[in-house]
Amino acid sequence: MAVSGPMYGMRPFYSFKGGAVELPTVMYKMKNLLGNNFASPTTNGDMVSAELHHLEERQLELLKKLDRMIDGLQTIKPVSKSESPFQTNPVTDVVIHASPDKPPLCLKFIKCLLQKQYKVLWKVHFHSSLKKLPVFDKLWYNEECTDRNANEVIITVIFKEISGGKPVAYLRPSMDLPIEGEANIARFFGRVFGTYDSLQSASATALTDVVLDACDVLQSYRSDCSEALLTLRKALGDKSFLCGNQPSIADFVAFSALQTTNFKVEQDTLMQWFQRVNSE
Repeated sequence: MAVSGPMYGMRPFYSFKGGAVELPTVMYKMKNLLGNNFASPTTNGDMVSAELHHLEERQLELLKKLDRMIDGLQTIKPVSKSESPFQTNPVTDVVIHASPDKPPLCLKFIKCLLQKQYKVLWKVHFHSSLKKLPVFDKLWYNEECTDRNANEVIITVIFKEISGGKPVAYLRPSMDLPIEGEANIARFFGRVFGTYDSLQSASATALTDVVLDACDVLQSYRSDCSEALLTLRKALGDKSFLCGNQPSIADFVAFSALQTTNFKVEQDTLMQWFQRVNSE
């Protein structure tokens, strides 16, 4: 019995006429979504269009610019706190209310620091409520000026009767919460000068805080201030000054606290320190 042929006959899908045949590399072919601007890969390698070359060159140029900027920033000297402006405003006006019976003597030291870095105008006024005008040294002289805007910092000290005797500082007229107490005023100015927070040693900043806290206790006029005095003696130790071998804001605040509160300092290392600061 002869074998029958196929049931159905079909024409070939491809008509081969010799030569190389390019076979598809994917199961389904799709329309080129990118258009004709980008060439498709070929067997000879990736043929990238001129637009892609241009984009790659722009990216490389941007990376080179970023590298140059980074190198330039590394050569710039950082601006220290002491070199920074007092504030962003062209003129900073600080008003301090103080009692004439207990003047904040640390302002003498603060004034010296200010004048080393800024053009300062120092104004002093006496409130009309005072029964008699106090007599002060050159620190409290009122400086005359025809153009206030020619100064970078204006410090205005107004002597008046203050409840509690603690001085208060206002950085702006609308300030609802002023800086209260000589120790806190010194903290503010110390941070402005960059001399309060030590970048080398956190313990140095902590020691300054301890000393100023003890001074705040002394100026609170409590009946027992023996612990505050003991703190000052421990902080002084065998050093020339409370926070090192150079005078700092802490020394002048402590001096002011002992001077204005009339605490009797015994003839010991603290007395020698007191005389040393008094001569500064």
